[in-house]
Amino acid sequence: MTSVFVAYASGNQFHGDMIVAACKSASTSDRSITPWSTLDTSGSPVARSVESWIEGADAFIADISLVNHNVTYELGFAIGLQKPTRLIRSTHMDFQPVKAIGLLDTLGHDGYDYDHVLVRTLSKRDETTRWAELAKNKDQPVFILQLPTPTESTLRTTSAVKKIARIKFRNFNSSEISRLNASEAYEQVASSFGII
Repeated sequence: MTSVFVAYASGNQFHGDMIVAACKSASTSDRSITPWSTLDTSGSPVARSVESWIEGADAFIADISLVNHNVTYELGFAIGLQKPTRLIRSTHMDFQPVKAIGLLDTLGHDGYDYDHVLVRTLSKRDETTRWAELAKNKDQPVFILQLPTPTESTLRTTSAVKKIARIKFRNFNSSEISRLNASEAYEQVASSFGII
């Protein structure tokens, strides 16, 4: 049986209920579609549970209707594991906050407006293009993702990498470059030995 794990932001009861119901309707005897909210986390760390659920799944679906740190992390984790991924988004939700981040809006996604469209989307085969495997960058082995407004601790960290560790690095600073799209982020992370 193929198992598909679905991540979405909590907080909007109507939206969550629609996703849970659509997952149930789209599941078949040979393909189980499981939203995170139906799995029991009682007594165990949630982060470890979610990571193991993604590792154990054959495919991953992320709802990007709302900006959510957990869903974004889980999507990156699934991509890192080379899981077939699919992004879905409610067309009733304002997409501007997602666009403001600059990562998720640069990936293709399936829009849905009502539950029957969502069921049809969740029923699609789990085939996505795999992200390329990249060679590690030995000349600049570290990638630093900097805050738009540096703090004393971030400046000290960058200085330590440069002057104490004497490690060459690549960086992204949103005050210098306005957007980091998903492809660039993947390339920078996948080719790094370390990320700060």
